[in-house]
Amino acid sequence: KDKLISLAHEKEMESYCVEVTAKSDYHRFLIGKKGANVQKLKKEFGVNYAFPRPEDKDQDTITIMGRQEQVEKAAENLRQSIKELENTAEAEINIEPEYFKKVTSRSTIDLMTNELGGIKIVPRPSSNSIRISGPKTCVEEFKQKMEVMIEDLKA
Repeated sequence: KDKLISLAHEKEMESYCVEVTAKSDYHRFLIGKKGANVQKLKKEFGVNYAFPRPEDKDQDTITIMGRQEQVEKAAENLRQSIKELENTAEAEINIEPEYFKKVTSRSTIDLMTNELGGIKIVPRPSSNSIRISGPKTCVEEFKQKMEVMIEDLKA
């Protein structure tokens, strides 16, 4: 009898759930390529994650299940990741063809990336544009610096 009570208590301890809300657009980033982020978090916190299925009515709720203490830690970690995603921006800058090579040189891109930290810059020669993603403030600052750089080249 004591063993059954112990097993029931153990099962109860492992069935704690917390729901965290995140825009469905963020789910692919939270899950990661081939589930890599979720697998890492499962290992780190010893919990299970349930993301909405396509047929679910509520597409924004992520459920975390496991032991209470671990679930609380995992939920806090997930909320922090969501906050970072909310502070992320993307932009595309079109550049006149004659200036494209100069402003997208490896040295210029490296300089900007180091200076602004945390941004990703992807030149797109086929469309004479640059795609930038990262913290909102850094993306805005990059756009301003790029405008100044192009104005200087025109002068």
